[in-house]
Amino acid sequence: MRSIIMAVLCAAIAAALGACGGSSCEDAVANAAKVYGFGGDGYAGQRATAIKQCKEEKYPEAMRACVIAARSREAVEACQKLRQTAAKGGAEEYVQKSKRIEADLNLDRLKKSLKVHFVEMATFPVGSAPLTPSTPCCEGPNHTCAPNPAEWAGNPVWEALDWTVDDPHYFQYSYEAKEPTVAIARAVGDLDCDGTTVTYELRCEAPDGNPVCTVTSPTNAD
Repeated sequence: MRSIIMAVLCAAIAAALGACGGSSCEDAVANAAKVYGFGGDGYAGQRATAIKQCKEEKYPEAMRACVIAARSREAVEACQKLRQTAAKGGAEEYVQKSKRIEADLNLDRLKKSLKVHFVEMATFPVGSAPLTPSTPCCEGPNHTCAPNPAEWAGNPVWEALDWTVDDPHYFQYSYEAKEPTVAIARAVGDLDCDGTTVTYELRCEAPDGNPVCTVTSPTNAD
């Protein structure tokens, strides 16, 4: 039974890589395995098989980069469309989409934390948090912001919400609430490090005591 399970895991990694690939096959396999939670006994053999397949079938650079950029299963799965679009010059679009998904997922987490806080305290945290981390992600390793708990610690807002980003990420996050019933959070990122940023905005309001949140996506392309 264990050998069957490991075979399924290997197939999943290979499928993800077949759709997306990575800047190096080794890095792509490593990130796909991390996203899907693969590991343990027998993983080394499955890893070697997936890397071999990636190299022998010459998965394109853009596809490999797509998997390395992914931070969730949804992002990895979004890369699958690259097979149909890479030849038409659409590969970069899906690399960008895999990065943008991070903002959606993290703002959704923040929305849930804000709602819980409001239900328990009858208020959103009043105060502000500047863009966190303080340094743009393009200046970090591999153009990402490395996890750093110290960046989030000490700010009353992030502490009240018990909110951090614990994986390498592409966006900085800010928060502002001048009154108890209106809170605004933003995710700001320069996904191709060309000096142009995109901003996602989460707005939560509770005028009647029932918190309602909406997310506005950026209108500009990065």
